[in-house]
Amino acid sequence: MESESGESFWDVEILPRALTGIRNLPAKLRDVVWEIIAELAIDPYPPDAQKLRKYEDYLKIAFDGHRVVYRVSLKRRRVVVERVAARGIVYSGMER
Repeated sequence: MESESGESFWDVEILPRALTGIRNLPAKLRDVVWEIIAELAIDPYPPDAQKLRKYEDYLKIAFDGHRVVYRVSLKRRRVVVERVAARGIVYSGMER
């Protein structure tokens, strides 16, 4: 599938833990997350994405006190959304 500009979309995989996090958000924030994920299918490196310092190969997008944490596989042209949660808890239990 291609975008309007003719570029191919990236595959996006949303892990179960991230889906649970999305479901636990208020409706207004769920809409924001789905917009962020849709944009990642077009560009996995948007200007507001930041690399995580303590977790190699992970990126985050911050919004309204929450984070979307994901990684990108260039080889597979895939974005894997790992977690979606409030800033204070999104990183707990992540392996370094």
